[in-house]
Amino acid sequence: MASLVEFCGEVRRETEKAYLVFDGQHETWIPKSVVKSERRVKASHRNDFIFEIPEWLAKEKGIV
Repeated sequence: MASLVEFCGEVRRETEKAYLVFDGQHETWIPKSVVKSERRVKASHRNDFIFEIPEWLAKEKGIV
């Protein structure tokens, strides 16, 4: 089983197949097919979510 990484980001756009997420430093597209879970940050005034994605994708996208 692949290692998973959690990160928080603002969803700036969403298509049928992906989220455009801003993590505070850069924007990146995250395919919905690899998102293991997502949950909205309730205290946020923006469209912030906590995503759980495979570690390999987080490294590829520069998230970790």
